[in-house]
Amino acid sequence: MSPLFQWLAMASTEPSPLIIHHSSKARDLPEKKQFAWLNLVDCVADQDTWLEMDFIANQLPAYVASVSGTYATGYRWMIIVQRGPSYPDSQLDLREGHRGLQHLQPHMTRVLGFNPGLRPAEQTSVTQDDIDHWIRGQITGLPLDASALGFTDRLRALIADACGYPVADLLQNVDSDCAYPNLVHACQGLYGDIFRSPEDRITFWE
Repeated sequence: MSPLFQWLAMASTEPSPLIIHHSSKARDLPEKKQFAWLNLVDCVADQDTWLEMDFIANQLPAYVASVSGTYATGYRWMIIVQRGPSYPDSQLDLREGHRGLQHLQPHMTRVLGFNPGLRPAEQTSVTQDDIDHWIRGQITGLPLDASALGFTDRLRALIADACGYPVADLLQNVDSDCAYPNLVHACQGLYGDIFRSPEDRITFWE
């Protein structure tokens, strides 16, 4: 199971089909160690998760990407991925009191307050070292260099992996900027290929 689901304790969640939304404008914070903040949101009413993710993306300054799927009960869930700076005096336990997290939490609380059909279900923070450790484990023995990805792109790789696109393939295709170099398709760049619009995304992965 993808670490994205493990870190949010989603052991019973079916990981597909999934819809992905990402912000191409998300950039790394220069010369700062960073952390990822993951929020699992349950859709307690019938929601268009693509529209909701698009709205949320435009409200959160630290937004990187999000992904949605369906529980066995038929209700939908969304995972919102953000990133922020890790300050030198912070502890590894990022759930409470983390200075970087204090900058992100009010925005998340505000944006979920716009829609009573969205309910916070779980949240966790993941250190840059944890994500780097996961990536190294995925490419052990392969002639690939994880330093080719900045932290924001490593978070995109985390979501891509949860949807069945391995981080090893992503690293291998970074230079060509094409997710499927051996497949005839209308290439939209590496992340454009992986993160399609909802209709193209579902069709492309079936």
